[in-house]
Amino acid sequence: GPRETTPAAPKIAALRPGMSGTADVFTQTEFNAVSVPIQAVTVRDFNEMQPGQDTTQAETSDSTQASKKNGAQQKRSGGEDLRKVVFLVKDGKARMRPVKTGIADDRYIQITSGLDGGETVITGPYRVVSRRLKPGMKVDAEEKGGGGGNGGSAQRASL
Repeated sequence: GPRETTPAAPKIAALRPGMSGTADVFTQTEFNAVSVPIQAVTVRDFNEMQPGQDTTQAETSDSTQASKKNGAQQKRSGGEDLRKVVFLVKDGKARMRPVKTGIADDRYIQITSGLDGGETVITGPYRVVSRRLKPGMKVDAEEKGGGGGNGGSAQRASL
């Protein structure tokens, strides 16, 4: 009569002590996220900002007002008001924008608030973005292929 057979399981090489291997671990995935190159995000002390210095903040919300009050209190007590920021190109000049970040990989970081997608973000060597770049500095924008998050093309600006 008919006979049932089970296909043989594929042979998997046995792991032994002393062997090495690599693995990619994905802990979370976000779809349709706004992302920027990780070196575009830096930290600035808002206590060191000059009064009236343009940060190109899109709108002033209650939380922003609260953090400004908190920043003033920290300034009086000698503390720092460190915030994550990116620099955008607007009218040929660098404009600082506070952002909130989400997940990241080794090249890109998600921006959860502060950018809408489509803005021209300044990237470059981390040393330049974190130390030399100041709001109002003149910059020249140039297109750069790839990246861009949210389906847009990436743009880079140089000092």
